[in-house]
Amino acid sequence: MGERRFSEDEPVMVSIRCITYNHAPYIRQCLDGFVMQKTNFRFQAVVHDDASTDGTTDIVREYAEKYPDIIVPMYEEENRWSKHDGSLLTIMYPLLTGKYLAHCEGDDFWIDPNKLQKQVDFLENNPDYVLTYTDYNVVDNESKKIISNWPKRFTGDCQKELIKNGNFICTPTALYRRVFDDEWPQYLFNLPVKPRMSDYVHWLYLSQFGKFKFLDEVMAAYRKLNTSASHFEDYSNTKRFNDNAKQIRLFFNKQLGNRVSEYLINRNYHENCIRTSMMYSKADFWLEVKEGISDTPSILLSPKMWALFVAKMFFNKRV
Repeated sequence: MGERRFSEDEPVMVSIRCITYNHAPYIRQCLDGFVMQKTNFRFQAVVHDDASTDGTTDIVREYAEKYPDIIVPMYEEENRWSKHDGSLLTIMYPLLTGKYLAHCEGDDFWIDPNKLQKQVDFLENNPDYVLTYTDYNVVDNESKKIISNWPKRFTGDCQKELIKNGNFICTPTALYRRVFDDEWPQYLFNLPVKPRMSDYVHWLYLSQFGKFKFLDEVMAAYRKLNTSASHFEDYSNTKRFNDNAKQIRLFFNKQLGNRVSEYLINRNYHENCIRTSMMYSKADFWLEVKEGISDTPSILLSPKMWALFVAKMFFNKRV
């Protein structure tokens, strides 16, 4: 890859937030996705290494030395994530000076070298939109594509859809206007639960300020690891994750003017619990089916519900 050089006088158009910890097998692929971007504007990637112990730090330092105008490194001597005090994110914001922000964790990566240019071009030409997101691949540890069913995507006023359907925006695909992050309202610090999906909270917050645009192109890859926030070996942890998401949806629904009926939120919650329980035992599956029918009887009329039932009981597959 050829070296890029930007003038120090040129303002940063896009700041990329990259948090990495013990991602030595993956971080090169992530950083390559940054430096390969072809743009007519200046961008920077703030790479926060959270006291890695596996060699990730050395790789970040290598890229920072080779691409000093793109890679802005931050090195920790003590792991901030383990403090659970929010400092892992807030410490980075002073360096995220771009007009637009993008996120990409150290184990995810970008595929399209024109990702930033395409997304910036759209937002520059459409001031009523605040965020763009794209299609993506799900990959395993070896970067092999995993066949999966994608959530339905939406363009336009996405607030109601985010509350009703949950998160359908994959974090490494998003790019949004930074201005709305300059001062967060107090209610974001008074959530009913500590969210395990902070980006979902962020999208709900941003949905107040304008429309979202889905670009129907695969521009990024999300790596599904056993250690990811939404993947658990035990179903009780998955259940807690789903419960957490439901509480966030109910909170924002009230905060944003009750755009969706609580009954519909509950029914979609039960459908999601039934779907995720399919990865586990039939006992877990049947418990979720019974709870879903008891709490929201109309779930019996859902074609999705019957598709899940047939897939689990006769083919033992996840839908």
